[in-house]
Amino acid sequence: MPRITTTALAILAMLIPALTAQAIIRKVPEQYSTIQAALDDAREGDIVLVAPGNYAESLLVQRSVYLISEEPGAAVIDADMDDAIRAEHLDGDMLQVIGFSIHNCRAGVVVIESSGAVVDTTISGCMPVDEYEDLISFNGSGDATVAHVVLTANETFDPATIGLIGLYVDGQSVVTESVISASNAAGMSLHGA
Repeated sequence: MPRITTTALAILAMLIPALTAQAIIRKVPEQYSTIQAALDDAREGDIVLVAPGNYAESLLVQRSVYLISEEPGAAVIDADMDDAIRAEHLDGDMLQVIGFSIHNCRAGVVVIESSGAVVDTTISGCMPVDEYEDLISFNGSGDATVAHVVLTANETFDPATIGLIGLYVDGQSVVTESVISASNAAGMSLHGA
């Protein structure tokens, strides 16, 4: 049985009021061999709980879910220079990403026309190659919460022509206790916040 840390339990306790009685916890790799398989099977409001380990995946989220690492920083997503986590036009209008270490990506978390949160997550060793790619992006007026996030050692493909932003939010936002460091990029761009 996977071990859940005190931090993960605290996060789950905060989320319980928002969850419906029908939410299912989908465990990776105990029940699903990949995070994407669990996401594909998830319904609105489900929890995808990921055990410590390295996951070579680029995730497409198609429903509003809670994507949670059992131990903060212990579930590592290596996106092989692709977007690590991408969500667009979610029906339930939210994505929660909690406790991951994201590495080797173009963009870390991209949320388009939806709301959500990125909490207790580190993004490092990433290199956006397109002018409009950011490490964390909430684009399209969705509300965003970014808390206890570290963006470090990320580089742009061509810093002379590509305007990488560490954190881009186009909507209402709360950003707290987060660090952007050791990157050749602008830190944060908030629009309508």
